[in-house]
Parts: sequence; structure tokens; C-alpha cells
Amino acid sequence: MTPEAEDMRKKASESASQNQHHHHMGHRNYEDSRAIWIDEGFYPNACTDSSSIGSSSTQFNRGDDWYCAMHARDKEGNRVIPDKCTQEVAEKYVEYKNKQNLGEFVPQRNRDALYYARGEKADHSGRAIGYGGINVGYSKAFGKRTCGSQYSDCSSQNIESMKSSIREQLREEMNETMKLNMIQILNEMGITGFNFSSGASISTPTTSTNHAPHPFPSDEAQGPRVCRLFLNDLGTEQLVEVGGGTAFPSIPGVMCHHLPIMEGHLKVSLDTILDEHVSAPLPVPVPSVNLFTLGDAQGTFVQWPLVWVKFISEATSFKSSKGKKKMDVHKKPAKQRSLVSEQVLLSLSRDCKWMHSILASRSSDGPIVVTLDARMFHYESDDGNAYLTTEDISQFLSGAMLNIAIIQVFVIAMQDYLQGLDTHARLGWMCPDSICATTCQNNPEDVKVYIHRAITESRNTGIDILVAPYYEAYHWVLLVVWISRGIIFMYDSLRTSPMRRLLIMPLFSSVFRNICGGGQVKKITWKQMKCAKQTGGLECGFYIMRFMFDVVKSIAEGHDLDQVYTSNVRDDALSMAEIGEIRDMWAIFVSDNFL
Repeated sequence: MTPEAEDMRKKASESASQNQHHHHMGHRNYEDSRAIWIDEGFYPNACTDSSSIGSSSTQFNRGDDWYCAMHARDKEGNRVIPDKCTQEVAEKYVEYKNKQNLGEFVPQRNRDALYYARGEKADHSGRAIGYGGINVGYSKAFGKRTCGSQYSDCSSQNIESMKSSIREQLREEMNETMKLNMIQILNEMGITGFNFSSGASISTPTTSTNHAPHPFPSDEAQGPRVCRLFLNDLGTEQLVEVGGGTAFPSIPGVMCHHLPIMEGHLKVSLDTILDEHVSAPLPVPVPSVNLFTLGDAQGTFVQWPLVWVKFISEATSFKSSKGKKKMDVHKKPAKQRSLVSEQVLLSLSRDCKWMHSILASRSSDGPIVVTLDARMFHYESDDGNAYLTTEDISQFLSGAMLNIAIIQVFVIAMQDYLQGLDTHARLGWMCPDSICATTCQNNPEDVKVYIHRAITESRNTGIDILVAPYYEAYHWVLLVVWISRGIIFMYDSLRTSPMRRLLIMPLFSSVFRNICGGGQVKKITWKQMKCAKQTGGLECGFYIMRFMFDVVKSIAEGHDLDQVYTSNVRDDALSMAEIGEIRDMWAIFVSDNFL
């Protein structure tokens, strides 16, 4: 070996010794290893493109590559991270990725999930005098280039003036870009001739002296309230009345088209629209269900800025800005409405059609309020409420993603079913709203207190099994806790390998160490059930409802969870009959008890 090669090898060895985390790809590079990870279903971002059947698209990023590369195979062939320090970084990375999926963390330039997981470092991006924006070059931002010294005598006043100018230019260009994008979307929908200078034009809602927010009435804070809806006219900076609806108070866990309610917004049913504003864009469009204009969203739910909502004490008529027509907010339809499309309605079973008929003939559009028993769900004091909205039930009948209220009601139905059987078997239940990923992220200590209370109360009443529906990252899984054995069975219809790491896992572990270990650390064993595997992307809610029913039925027949774990093994999807049985059970329970 030549002296030059020896010197190069020495430098490479010294550089490698500085690595804190070592990959386990062997001789393969990332591209070759990534193909193996995807083929084995291990790569985190591998997903199927719903736009075309049978096609798949995978998003690659350095964080997911790093996460996979840190895993090695143990003696049993399972993927593990052998280094404890690397394991801690990997767990932090997963936490930041979950925050990113929930919209609570937005990567900026090189500061992605992996950057923060490894620990925030000093910024070595150089002496940057600014960062460009949309179509902003050097000359546009800072003027003509000069050869002067870097030690400029530019005053702070000139710098602030420069910043203000840049901000104004960026604002104008971004507004123009947003207008062009919205016009393109409306043109694709067949809506032409739309004028953004009219009352249909909107801007970002802000709280100001001219547009003061209307707080939700305290006397109606527990129920819906009739309201008038406004949009902001960019031309005059005045609020323009566009229609009327019913606003619902902010309740933890309530979602709108599977999206959490944004801060400063309310969930509103859009009941009526003034004629001249039918084509106005929504304040919060929902591209996933093709809701872009007010006309698209009439009769369904939307998110509306609180500062653009005015509450009224009783039903009233709205007069258009041009005085053309009056429209009653609570005008009774001439014929019975339908909550679902005609095609879906024809496909429903007799029991589901009966429930639909009762709901469609209701005079009120308000939610169905279901009482959640504090003892059953282990609440601290008072009973809770679940609000079944028309949107929730429409999504249930259409086979879409299920909201938390649907699952809460099914839990009550399962307890009622168990009590009606000739059995001494008993099960405990946990509220999905109290343990969902959003609650774990925002209030982990509250979740630990709730888990502690649920386990303690169950043990005190002789209950050894807790059933816990859990929602994280737009996916439902079912957790079955065997308290005395320290085992948690996870029913995940995605059947990922390795088993999904959930935000609630360390919270369960912490509670078990405190109350189940007899003074010593007791480790929880997580077991992934070989349960039915879903083939689509939205039916996970129906799957965990079926899993709940199967667990209740097996326990009632005298089987323990070990027998359930070994006997209920399957690799196929649920049949339409299996899902249909669950849908009918839910529909009958709601029709008999709440309608």
C-alpha cells in the first residue's frame, strides 16, 4: 500500500470513528437496501396510491432511510436496534414523524424530524443575509449588487424598511398565486367566470377591532346553536353574509371529514346559502371529498372561522346583499332527504335502511346525544357525552372512516350484548377519546392517570381484561389488556411488520411499573394478533368493531386470551357478510335506544 493510500485509509478510519450511530446494511447501499425494506413491508412511507388501482408510489426521505438502516436482525430474525443510544434517537424520530403526520410539526429546510431527533445543533448555514421566497431573486430582494465591504453602514431603519418591502412583495405574490390556483381548481370543476373582486373573495381570518369574534354562547356551550355565516370581501375588507347554519361547540375528539377542528374554528353544518354566493370558495376547503365551494358543501359539515360566525337566538331569514330572495334557515324540505347517495342507499341492508329512514325524517339536524356512563368508561366523576352527527352516520353507512363517536356507541352496544348473554364473563372498557394519540401527545400525564384509574377500578371489581379502541395517524387499532398477566394484544388490520409503535405504549409501560409490579419493574409484553387484514384504506373502524365482537363472544364462551391468540389466526380480509353483521348490530342498537 502506498503512503498516500495509507494516509487516506487512516483519515477514513478516524472519520468513521466519529460516527455515533452505525448502519447494518452490510455491503449494500441505500438504494439496494431500500428495495428490500419495501418488499418486506418495513419501510415506513411505503404506501399505495389510491388514485389508480394496483399502482403504488413510495416517498423516500433521509429520516426513513436512516431509521431502517439502524435495524439489525436478532437471533429470531426480528428487526431490532442493538445500540441503546441509537434506539432512543429512533424513538424520538418516530415521535416527530407522528407529530408531522398530525400537522403539529412542519419541517423547514434541513430541519426535519431526523434533525430534531438527533438533537438540535448550532446553525452553520453561513452568513446568510436573507432567504428567498416565491420568485424572489437577489436583485429584487436586496437591490443591485455592489462590491462594498461586508461591514456596511446600513442603518437599522433601512434594514427594517427593506424587510417590510420584502414582506409586502411576498404577500402580494402569494395572494396572486393562491388566486390563480383557486381559479384553476374552479375551472376544472366547470365553474367559469368567477370574480375574486366580489363578495366571493376571501382572506385569512384575523381578529381585529372591525371583525371581533363572537364567543360561543355560554348558556349553549353544551349544544348546537343556530348562526349566520360570513366571508371577508377582499375588495372592501368588510364581512359579507353568505348563508346560515348550525354551529357546534368545540368538543375534544370531534372531527370534520376526518380532520381535527383547527384552532379558532367551529364545526358548522352549512344549511342554507344565499344565491349569489353559491360559487364562493370555502374558508377551509376539503379536497379529499371534493369540497371547494359553498355549493359543494351545502347540507354537510365544514370548518368555519369563529370570527366569521354570528350567533342568533332563534331561526331567522337571511336577505341577500342584492335583495333578491329570502331563505329560511330551518325551511322544511318538500320531500324526505337522503343522507347517502342513491347507489349506497340501494345497497344497504334492511336494518340500516330502517335507521336511515328514521334519521332522514327527523325535524332537527342537531346531533344525537349519547350518555357515556362514568363507571363503565372510568371517568373521574361525571358521565360523558358522545355526539352522533348526521355526517358521522352518513360516513358509517357509506363505509368511510369512522369517527370516535361511532366507536363509543359500539362499545356501549358490546357491553349491552355481553350482559344479555348467559355468562359470568366480565370485561372492562376504555374510552377511545381519553386515550387517542392526540390526547397522548398533548396531555400524556392525563392519559397515564386515566390508564391507572381504569386498571385499578377494574382490578377492584374483579375484572381482568380491558378492551381499548385506539386511534392514531388516521387508523384504528384494538388493544386488549390482560391485566394480571401484563400482556397487551394488539389487533391491527394493517398487520405491519415489525409491529407498529404507538404513542400510548410507553404510557402503559409507565403505569404498569407503578401499580402492577409489586415494587419491582414489570415489563409489558405486546403481542400482535394475526387478525384479518384490510385491503382498502378506510375500513379500519369496521375491522376493530368486528374484532371487539369476536373478543366479547370468545370470552363469553369461556375462552381465555391465550386461546383466542392461538385460535383466531387468519390472513384474509373480512367478508362483506362479517362487516354487514356488525353494521346491522350498530344500526339496530342506535334505532332501538336513541332514535
